[in-house]
Amino acid sequence: MNRKQISIAIIMMFGVAVFHFFIPRDFLSLHILFRLLYLVPIAYIALYSGRKGGVLAAITMTIIFLPHFFMDRTTQDFTAGNIAAVILFHITGFFVGSFRDSSERVVINQQQQHVVVPSTGEGCNILFYIDNSPLSIASAEWFGAYFGGRDIAVTLLWVYNEDESEKFASQEPADEYVSQQGNETAAFLDELRDMLIDSGIPRESVLIKNVAVTGKVPVSDKILEELKDGNYDLLLLSKHQQTKAQEFLFGDVPIRLLREASIPVLSVKGTPEESSSPS
Repeated sequence: MNRKQISIAIIMMFGVAVFHFFIPRDFLSLHILFRLLYLVPIAYIALYSGRKGGVLAAITMTIIFLPHFFMDRTTQDFTAGNIAAVILFHITGFFVGSFRDSSERVVINQQQQHVVVPSTGEGCNILFYIDNSPLSIASAEWFGAYFGGRDIAVTLLWVYNEDESEKFASQEPADEYVSQQGNETAAFLDELRDMLIDSGIPRESVLIKNVAVTGKVPVSDKILEELKDGNYDLLLLSKHQQTKAQEFLFGDVPIRLLREASIPVLSVKGTPEESSSPS
């Protein structure tokens, strides 16, 4: 913490303590409110100084708070509330500080990663994640228009769920569905492959890779595994329009990959209609 942050923390700590001290003893409701305000300086210090600072702030505020245990006309419920407040002081300092420490480690790890990408794009090995949507076709068209004719390698990655039995009453229609989906996907991938080849990318440099998942394994896990196992220089994928609620409930593959991938990620965002003109 710098001097300004330390000064703000001290003002908050003693400001809450002084106002709390001068509240008349009969106003128990105000005392209940102010013992919650002790959490503000604890959380502030923990956010800027980490777990150790948060715990030290909780201990300091507990010492300042102790005289309120000996107030006159207090009930057993009020005393129990004071004890719960002290416990909450330490929980806040520990967990908010831990969150700050873990976030700082993530930032440091990202800063220490060194990624070298050829400025011309020549010789790049690119992983292109396909999701069987019109936006994937639009992304391939856009990519071919801008990067076609260069000496690059592209792997079209298709991730599919091979366990479809839960959607059907028996195994036979499930197998038929899987077979039909497989044929449609193969035709779709061949179309994309031909599109990239027509843009000038060498035929032998455009590969197709199918990866199966079972159950509720996130697609992003398989993409990260492929990035780890392969020697790729760039990840290309489409970004579909989603509401904040959809992102929260179902996750967003491009967002996670932007955060966790160790190589540059190129995300092609589609229009609301996801037409052939990505924005």
